[in-house]
Amino acid sequence: MKRRILIWLLCAFIPVISGAAYIFIAWQKPPVEELSEARLGLTEAEKVNRSPAAEIIFQHAVSQYDSAMLLWQLENDKIFFLRDYSQIIKLSDQSKQLAQASIEKARSENSDMKEILLQRKKQLTRRIEYYQSVFKHLPLSKSQRNEWAKGRMLLQEGIFAYNKHNYELTIQKFDSAELFINKIMNYSTRLIEDYFKSYPNWKHWSQSAIVNSRKHKTYCVIIDKYARKCMLYNKGVLQYECDIELGLNWIGDKKHQGDKSTPEGVYKITRKKKNGETIYYKALLLNYPNDDDKKRFIQNKKKGIIDRNANIGNLIEIHGRGGKGTDWTDGCIALEDTDMDILFEACKAGTEVVIVGSLKTYEELFK
Repeated sequence: MKRRILIWLLCAFIPVISGAAYIFIAWQKPPVEELSEARLGLTEAEKVNRSPAAEIIFQHAVSQYDSAMLLWQLENDKIFFLRDYSQIIKLSDQSKQLAQASIEKARSENSDMKEILLQRKKQLTRRIEYYQSVFKHLPLSKSQRNEWAKGRMLLQEGIFAYNKHNYELTIQKFDSAELFINKIMNYSTRLIEDYFKSYPNWKHWSQSAIVNSRKHKTYCVIIDKYARKCMLYNKGVLQYECDIELGLNWIGDKKHQGDKSTPEGVYKITRKKKNGETIYYKALLLNYPNDDDKKRFIQNKKKGIIDRNANIGNLIEIHGRGGKGTDWTDGCIALEDTDMDILFEACKAGTEVVIVGSLKTYEELFK
């Protein structure tokens, strides 16, 4: 009887124990899926270009994942029915959430950075465009030209990096480009500001020439170096205007022979050279150096501004063979041959020629 009861009890409890064991084992299923999802989240976050703030969140996610893996190893060393994976699952979920937060933070800040860098790109591009529009004829040294070219090249490299969403490299390239661009821009601005201090003289010379042309019913020629224009007046009225090219070192007054500067002042035509009398098609020889030039040349020697063995130079002309699109003369004023024909026909020996830096003020041109 007792044996029957024992068998009956065993048969009754075996299903209960088996069910309980099954539930226990199922409940304690290893957190492989949770850890895999956390690892996948970290992998995705690693692909994102992270900002410093996003990097902090990402490193926290990595720390949570590493802690989960360490706990898993410790739990696996225990007897299976004593293992507890709940903390591992919690850390895995936290790591996954932090990885996603890192991605969202990076994308948000990258979006902000993208806009900031876009504005920087536009600003630097506008600076270059401005320089090209107002300073492109300024004479620069070889090293300055190289620096300007370097700045433009770095800007293009920065734009390339920007288009590739490499914002860290973009910042580096833009910073370097800005240094070169600003250096040349600042130099050019100071040069022009100093140059335009002579504007009152330029204005007086040009206005006097126009008044004399009107008063004496004669022709006069006004050369605007900055605007690259030659203007022919008759009886005080503008009759013709054309483009010109100047000496390589055109800015400022001519100081001595060989400086490749185009002189500034009030001159007279002393001789007309027909085609065949000059290698430059036709030419109008000016009375450079005039008395003011000679006086200034002597003063500059005394001050040590120029070498005491330097010569003042001569043979400054308005001549043909221009149209090269750049400054190339040794100090003369070059016109295209068709323009030279018109000027040559209108002018004669004694015609007044005024050469100024600009007919417009600094404020009109640069403000």
